[in-house]
Amino acid sequence: MSLDLASMPELPEYVIRVVVLFAALILDWRLPVSDKYHPVYFFRQVAERLADKVHPDINRDKNQLLISGSLALLSAILPVVVILYLFIPLVEFSWFIDLIVLWLCLGYQNSRIAHYKLAVALDKKQKFLARDRLSDWVLRDTEKLSELGIIKASIESQVLRCGYFYHCIIFWYLLAGPVFVLAFRLLLELNQSWNAKLPRLAVFARPTRASTYYLSWLPMRLFAFTLSFGKGSGTVKQHKKQWVYQNNLRPLVAAAECLQIQLGGTVSYASQKWRRPQLTEYRLANAGDIIQIDKFLRRSARIWLIIIVISASLVMIGHHYFSS
Repeated sequence: MSLDLASMPELPEYVIRVVVLFAALILDWRLPVSDKYHPVYFFRQVAERLADKVHPDINRDKNQLLISGSLALLSAILPVVVILYLFIPLVEFSWFIDLIVLWLCLGYQNSRIAHYKLAVALDKKQKFLARDRLSDWVLRDTEKLSELGIIKASIESQVLRCGYFYHCIIFWYLLAGPVFVLAFRLLLELNQSWNAKLPRLAVFARPTRASTYYLSWLPMRLFAFTLSFGKGSGTVKQHKKQWVYQNNLRPLVAAAECLQIQLGGTVSYASQKWRRPQLTEYRLANAGDIIQIDKFLRRSARIWLIIIVISASLVMIGHHYFSS
């Protein structure tokens, strides 16, 4: 029995997106694209050079920095998004473009593999190797991190990477389609390249940071809920005013509740310390928790996929009855 591709457009658009989503997830699982060869890598290089060009002086007026940050954000994302928007109608099977775009936008699998190797290095007492591997995935200073600091940074990185580059990507693809999800993925890359945690970019990166915050607000909360089923709400309320990046707080509290460990605490960016409150009063984390958190993240992903399948089934039932 062969699949008649021509019949796919007759299905509800949401159902087609769900089918494409599962195909992209399988591709991402079996054929993850290395960061060194990923198209986003080249976008990241362009973004860094663009920031150097339009933001040469940190001492400029604050309003000038905000305007240049906003214009840089638009000039980095809009050309790529417009090209894709104009190209899709020219392709007979637009779902194929959806598949390629979504596959390239998903960005958690490589991180999961890298953090597993980091845990293995710690298990073998190779702290310097673990620090080196961690530095590829976090913005914070890693040169002087203790073993506990490496473990906490690794867990936090995995959780946030899974939230932003997996759950948020899925959320926006199903809700808004490939053009918007590409724009969102490029926004995430800019948010990393022009990170407001770095003193040099603190003002310039505000437009990018604000855009990322508002677009991630709902999916990150849904992700946190499916991660711990609402546990830790009291901790969130307790530390909400002290935590600068609100979208990150709930997933990290949820992860701490899942593992029953301490997360949070002071971190260092560009040699400047950021004092964050300690989340929860559980035990100290160990190297095994780096691998253990992946089980909870995969559980959250399965919950999302089950809900998506159920919603697609309801859409198909509605389409069958109301279109006949």
